[in-house]
Amino acid sequence: MVFLVAAKRLDDGTWFGEIPGFEGVWANGPTVESCRKELVEVLEEWLILKLRDGDPMPVVGGVEIKVSLVKEILRQARISEAEWEEA
Repeated sequence: MVFLVAAKRLDDGTWFGEIPGFEGVWANGPTVESCRKELVEVLEEWLILKLRDGDPMPVVGGVEIKVSLVKEILRQARISEAEWEEA
């Protein structure tokens, strides 16, 4: 999946990047590549927290992820929320 990233060079020479529509998903790094790598890690952690907490996900490229379905899949697989959080 491709995400639109807003990146800019700051006055101190570091790079700042964020993904519009994903509140709180941003990163900062000394190079554009280090900023990109950090942004990927932040996005992964953000998605895991959204899934764990059952928070709504933004629609991206017309694709909607319904968290309730994830909880139902876990229930059917007989995976407890505690086991999910430990993973």
